[in-house]
Amino acid sequence: MKKTLSRALAVLLCVLMLATTLIFTSAASYNDVKKGDWYEDFVGYMSKKDIINGYTDNTFRPNDFVKRCEFIKMMVEAFGLTTEADIDFEDVNSNDWYYTYYRKAAAQGFLGKIFKGTKMEPQKYLTREEAAGLLMAYLNYSKNAKASESTFADFNTISAEYKDYVLQAAKAGIINGFEKDGVYNFRPTETLRRAQAAKILSVSAGTIADKDMYDELEFDGSDNLTVTAAVTLTNIYIPGNVIISEGITNGTVKFVNCTIGGNIYDRSTANVEFKNNGDVVVPDDTESSAPDTESSAPDTESSAPDTESSAPDTESSAPDTESSAPDTESSGPETEDNDGWIGVTP
Repeated sequence: MKKTLSRALAVLLCVLMLATTLIFTSAASYNDVKKGDWYEDFVGYMSKKDIINGYTDNTFRPNDFVKRCEFIKMMVEAFGLTTEADIDFEDVNSNDWYYTYYRKAAAQGFLGKIFKGTKMEPQKYLTREEAAGLLMAYLNYSKNAKASESTFADFNTISAEYKDYVLQAAKAGIINGFEKDGVYNFRPTETLRRAQAAKILSVSAGTIADKDMYDELEFDGSDNLTVTAAVTLTNIYIPGNVIISEGITNGTVKFVNCTIGGNIYDRSTANVEFKNNGDVVVPDDTESSAPDTESSAPDTESSAPDTESSAPDTESSAPDTESSAPDTESSGPETEDNDGWIGVTP
């Protein structure tokens, strides 16, 4: 009887521990992410996928600023990047928690396009135009797919090397900017915040397919799909783009009875099969090229990003090296009424 009771209690404890873990990684569990917050779904999905996580005090700290090294880590995790390149940066050392992430970003080529030279300044806060640059340099969409320069009233304040990236991101629906009285501003030199990072990564990557999926996309906050494992997708309508990650080096990715409305960017070395035994549409302009790895990257801005005077201090202790995003201080200023990345009044 005692053994039976002990086993029952052990099972119950395991269930409770699992439930606690699952609750902690949902947006609803964070003390500072409320139902109806504009970033609720984005934070929830990025937490579910273990790309941007919360803190031990059960907060997400959506208004905290994001450092360059943190966003690099988020991108690598979101798009399932695995290939590593040799790097020789003055300020990225082998004992830094972000060292491997920089190796993976360098292998894809997008890092060198945005941050040129031997100094990466990984602890520097990331500006909004830099974030757009990193993201669009990786996605490598058509250079002609750009929004009009009139999209943002402050377009001329965007650094020359980032203007095309920002317009590409706007055209792709990844960013909209700050809206007031029907006028949108991008505010390029303001610092990216954690909630905004969750939003732009969720929208650009879309549903992250790391397991077999059926009938519908897992995340309804984006039309896109990023495949990060050799999986089978069945009876799914995908309105946006599909990225098949370079992290898939073997096996077969299968699309069965799937309707794809956007482009397919196959960057893997796996087999990709389309079984057209249903009402299937596979675009003719399927992309198979990997991201551009040119080394002629634009220079970064020489001046520090324009952060608000109450910018949070960095942690005195080193960030965690686990899969969760490293902690930053929670003393960041509150976001504006019209949040900066999506242009929607919360």
